[in-house]
This record gives sequence, structure tokens and C-alpha cells, in this order.
Amino acid sequence: MKTTTGLEQLSAIEQAALVRAGDVSVVELVCAHLDRIERYDPRVNAIVTLDADSALRAAVEADRVPAEQRGALHGLPIAIKAADTANMRTTYGHPSIANNIPPKTPCTSNGLGMPGPS
Repeated sequence: MKTTTGLEQLSAIEQAALVRAGDVSVVELVCAHLDRIERYDPRVNAIVTLDADSALRAAVEADRVPAEQRGALHGLPIAIKAADTANMRTTYGHPSIANNIPPKTPCTSNGLGMPGPS
């Protein structure tokens, strides 16, 4: 993973501006966030299931989108907390469902780029 220190500490507006200007690729931005997760999550335990490979694949695809088709927040990484996502462990922070793996993603998550219902 390519380390781009500091990008993840910028505001969303600043990150989006860098991507829009072509000064930073979406892949670089995602890598910066993944590096931060790798550095701090062992202590804070904020990420239940990290799918770095999918995040990087999505970043590559986002970099391929022509500039005129990009939205204002194009390429900004987000972490989804407590949302059912097909085939990904979702615990809602509760130990009794620590191994909950939903079979499908509800329609409410489709707009976030998550795979929709099967």
C-alpha cells in the first residue's frame, strides 16, 4: 500500500478539492485512510470488518470516472457503521451478534455504493 501521510487529516472539502484538481488520486486518498486505520484501529477498535481490497478496487474504478461525471464528494472514503452489508460481518456493537453476516444488503444502502439486494 502506498503511504500518503497527512491526506487523511484534511477536511472532506480539502480532500475532494485535491481529487477534483487531479493533485491526488482516489487510490492515494484511500491508501492514506487505510494506513491510518491500520495504525490506529488496533487501539480504538472502530472498524468491525475492513474490506481493504474492495475499497482499493472501488478507488481504481473511481479514478477512471471522467472529471465531468464526478460528483462533489467523488472518491472520498467513508466508513459505514452498523449497516447490513451482504456477506460482511455486522455487529451493531453488540457481542451477542458478533458473528452476524447478513445474506444481502438492504435497499437503503444502495446509494452508498454498496451492493444491493440479491
